[in-house]
Amino acid sequence: MSERIPKLKDSLELLKTDDNSYSLIDPETGRVHYTDDIGVEILHLIDGKRTIDQIAEELAAKYDALSIEIFRDVEEYVKHLATAKMLTLK
Repeated sequence: MSERIPKLKDSLELLKTDDNSYSLIDPETGRVHYTDDIGVEILHLIDGKRTIDQIAEELAAKYDALSIEIFRDVEEYVKHLATAKMLTLK
């Protein structure tokens, strides 16, 4: 599990592109990350205060799922955004 705290860049813009798709755009770099409804839920929980564990626990409670399964998905998503330099990890 992870006590690391993700924080999104302040400059990011989230745009809805169709019914189930969204684009997370970094206007500073021109990078675009495409995501879905679940990704958007994760993005809304990334507030610079919650740890990855806390985000996973909230989603697990909401969807009545195992925390470890949700944790893996959240951690992978956060790592992808960190690699794209759209967020930092403390």
